[in-house]
Amino acid sequence: MKIRWLLVLGALLVAGCVIDLPDRQLGDGGGGGERGSGEGGGGEVSPDCGNGVLDPGEQCDTAIAAGEPGACPTTCDDGLSCTADTLEQAGTCQARCSASPITSCTSGDGCCPTGCTPSSDDDCSADCGNGKIDLKEACDTAITAGSPGACPTACDDGSSCTQDELLSAGTCSAQCRFVPVTTCTNDDGCCPQGCNSGNDNDCSASCGNGVLDSGEKCDTAIAAGQPGACPTSCSDGQACTTDTLLSAGTCNAQCGFTAITQCKGGDNCCPSGCNNNTDSDCSQTCGNGVVESGEQCDTAIAQGQSGACPQSCNDNKPCTQDNLLNPGTCGAQCNFATIQQCKNNDGCCPSGCNANNDNDCSATCGNGAVESGEKCDTAIPQGQSGACPQSCNDNNACTNDSLIGGGCSAECRNTAINSCTNNDGCCPAGCNANTDNDCTPVCGNGAVEQGETCDPPSTCPTSCSAPTCRTSTLQGSASQCTAKCVETNAGNGSACSGGKCYNGSCCTGCWTGSSCANGSSTSACGTGGNSCNACTSGACKTASCTNGSCTTQQASNGSNCSGGKCYGGSCCTGCWDGSSCQAGTSLSACGSAGGACGACPPSGTCSSSTCTSGSCQTNNQPNGTSCNSGMGKCYSGSCCSGCWNGSSCRPGFLDSACGRNGEPCDICNSNECCSEFIGCVIDKGSNCLL
Repeated sequence: MKIRWLLVLGALLVAGCVIDLPDRQLGDGGGGGERGSGEGGGGEVSPDCGNGVLDPGEQCDTAIAAGEPGACPTTCDDGLSCTADTLEQAGTCQARCSASPITSCTSGDGCCPTGCTPSSDDDCSADCGNGKIDLKEACDTAITAGSPGACPTACDDGSSCTQDELLSAGTCSAQCRFVPVTTCTNDDGCCPQGCNSGNDNDCSASCGNGVLDSGEKCDTAIAAGQPGACPTSCSDGQACTTDTLLSAGTCNAQCGFTAITQCKGGDNCCPSGCNNNTDSDCSQTCGNGVVESGEQCDTAIAQGQSGACPQSCNDNKPCTQDNLLNPGTCGAQCNFATIQQCKNNDGCCPSGCNANNDNDCSATCGNGAVESGEKCDTAIPQGQSGACPQSCNDNNACTNDSLIGGGCSAECRNTAINSCTNNDGCCPAGCNANTDNDCTPVCGNGAVEQGETCDPPSTCPTSCSAPTCRTSTLQGSASQCTAKCVETNAGNGSACSGGKCYNGSCCTGCWTGSSCANGSSTSACGTGGNSCNACTSGACKTASCTNGSCTTQQASNGSNCSGGKCYGGSCCTGCWDGSSCQAGTSLSACGSAGGACGACPPSGTCSSSTCTSGSCQTNNQPNGTSCNSGMGKCYSGSCCSGCWNGSSCRPGFLDSACGRNGEPCDICNSNECCSEFIGCVIDKGSNCLL
């Protein structure tokens, strides 16, 4: 009866009985983590999102008005140029801003990270380190620490509820970032919003009892305006501080007021060291040591430095009148009026004057006047008196026309051509068409020229001869310089010494019937102009042509061939027994494609073996066939000694299938059990074998 109880218990388990476990607190997957933080985009969705209340598990609530504590952000900007600001899970009660430090050199992002230079990032200032804040700078590394505009080297706002980070250290983009702590962490001195004494030992266990206890900065139950009340918003009324409410909703709530040090327009703050060039919130001020919009210079900049206001004007140019305008102001500038009148002995040669009308001018080529020492002037138009020649052509092909000198010393020179030169249009005496393509060929001048085959008397042939397999005939006339020997090939296939003529040469290889082959290839083998033979190779034999004769070499027995093994020069596609090739179709030697011969397993009581297409096949007797002299039934190739249920063999000693020797299975009644040797019997202990 134990078996039946076990079956009942198994059925109950399969039916899916479960035990209800207590709910677990939602968190970020780690011990003491911030509830409902949603980090990584996997935060739990609060069922109360949008009810206007910051419930447990929410970062914010979408129904809280913008600007109020607990309102969800819709845009993100931490005011720092060296952070990439991202709004995560927008439109949900897990929405939050994240900002990662910019570390790569990327032009146009307003940040110059550590290690970047003006050549790798155009946001880096080329003036960094000059002791003043210029465009593209948040500070300057040369300004002494503690002075306005000095670059920070360390960051600490004195609050345990912020993580202090120095961005772009060592550059003129260096700035501090103070990130509010949001994770519930023991012993960090901070109790962030949403944490409690159960997951952060920095949180007061008595928070909310209306009393300012030890370890609390305030108590959430103390009414607003009363001593010890927790702040719900922060404002110090100063435009040049960033006001932050830290650990809102906890007894660690506190206000953080971080001084704005970055020069950035639009924040209504002009930090110390900034000016109108670097921060549009700063007003333009004459005398602050910076040349700003609307100023020509600044009176506080020392003389000799860039941007200093001029006190006198002299450009050391004789052709200007030097004037100082608006002296003593940030609009001071020099004006240099150009002298335009041609006048002797004033030290100036104005534009349009020359040595002919102003003795202060020196003779100058290209001023439109032919002056002392010049042959012409390049500014005088062609065709007018005094114009400089640009080409010198006397229309005589046999003279070299040269432009001598240059500029205002240019003149023409024409000299006779005596050398044989192609493409100059001239054929001087002693030249011919071979040495000068400007000459016309002339028969009898001693030179064989274009269109001539000879030039008498020495170069014109009187008789002709030809080598083997060619004939030669004399054509043309010596008197007309056209005499020449013309060779033609003997007919292909005609006999020659040791072979056959082919394309004018004697072929000593073999003759294909239309062409000559060298007679050493397997496709064309032979010598002496005899007909070519083809040397035939096979899968297991290799033919070659040696000295014009075909030879054949068999591959070694057992070597590989396509689809089998070589044996006696042929490719065996049956099986290989190690020394010879077999058909591969017998039970003792079964195989194909030259593989090793194998023996198929012997036939059994309920199965038989065959070798088909080189593979052993086992064929089972139909299930239910009698076996073992009628003491069993075949099932899946084996003889079943249990009982037969009509389609499969059963062990034969189960209450649901009782019997043996292939007999039909019985099903025992509820008051019976199956004895392996007796069959279904009434449960009497020893009569049954469990």
